[in-house]
Amino acid sequence: MDENDPRLDKARQAAGGRNADLARLLGISPSAISQWVRVPYRRALQIEARTAGRVTRAELRPDLFGAADLSATGREDAGMSGIGLESFPPREPRPEPRPDGRHPDGRRAGWTARSARTRAVIVAACRTFMQAGQFRPPLQACCSQAGRSISTGFQAFGPVEVLHLEAADDPSTRDAIVERVLGCERAALSAETLDRLVRALVTGAA
Repeated sequence: MDENDPRLDKARQAAGGRNADLARLLGISPSAISQWVRVPYRRALQIEARTAGRVTRAELRPDLFGAADLSATGREDAGMSGIGLESFPPREPRPEPRPDGRHPDGRRAGWTARSARTRAVIVAACRTFMQAGQFRPPLQACCSQAGRSISTGFQAFGPVEVLHLEAADDPSTRDAIVERVLGCERAALSAETLDRLVRALVTGAA
């Protein structure tokens, strides 16, 4: 992370002025701070708490913490997240079969049920990985666990991020991810921010 980044500098000044002071405040080494590409989300929460709100989470990570959380704590808006509030996009409607029971592109009847089953077993496999702590499992691993070929998985989902978002769009999976990442700190965040955080984690934006 750029040592001259104004967000980091504000946190540093609030802690005492040096990287060593900020590191002492957080209970980590100064070298750990110098390796940050951006302030980790857990550290943003710690800095806000340990500076008594002089440096806010939204200032440090506006991509994750925005107006939803600030309004809950009475602070002014420090910028909206770059990750949309509609964390999990609505599923696109599937095309209806033709009157003769065939797929609109001419495939034989039964395609819808088979496609749905295939997606369901791959999504279930992906959720197993996510709940175990692997938030972005490879498509090949998910397909292998589901007993499907990777070409089938690619036909069903396309980019693996589509699979990750569909798998994370599940209350128990989201809860497992949040619990692993934040633990008891989750209570300080709004549902919208937790959704943004999960989306960032499963798409690699965190």
